[in-house]
Amino acid sequence: MNLKEEIIINDPSSSSWLKQSIERISNNNIKTALNETEILLALLRQRSKLQNKQVNPIN
Repeated sequence: MNLKEEIIINDPSSSSWLKQSIERISNNNIKTALNETEILLALLRQRSKLQNKQVNPIN
């Protein structure tokens, strides 16, 4: 684990989800972790677009 990761893990304002995710990726193959993170990012972007359309149906 690098210094930035340790700072986030020790920061009381960091969410449990983020801390657990950092701990998990430190034990995984870096390529696998990166691929899965990119998939999660794409899903979150899609969800965000859908929510924006629901809030602003004109767009």
